[in-house]
Amino acid sequence: MSGAGRRARGRLVDRLWFGSRLAALPVLPLAALFWLVSTLRRLAYRRGVLASARLPVPVVVVGNLTVGGAGKTPLVIWLARHLGDRGIRVGCSHAATAATPGRSPSR
Repeated sequence: MSGAGRRARGRLVDRLWFGSRLAALPVLPLAALFWLVSTLRRLAYRRGVLASARLPVPVVVVGNLTVGGAGKTPLVIWLARHLGDRGIRVGCSHAATAATPGRSPSR
């Protein structure tokens, strides 16, 4: 998808997410489907149907359901620097759905 297409989709999602509740009614069936699938997936992990792995290092996940502008990236940068300053080796991974190729916010 082109940059303009991503921006248009982002504006639509922002309007639905932060706008009036009436505007979100068309996506209510998708929300119900998402709830059902995520609930079944969580149960599958709890019952051992889906395997999970215990990692040998601590893992911190920074995220939420907010579309954007919640300050997740600045928080991760601060946290990585804060831990790095204390001698803790840090690695970051992200879903680069809206990232610009070749640009890294951490440097």
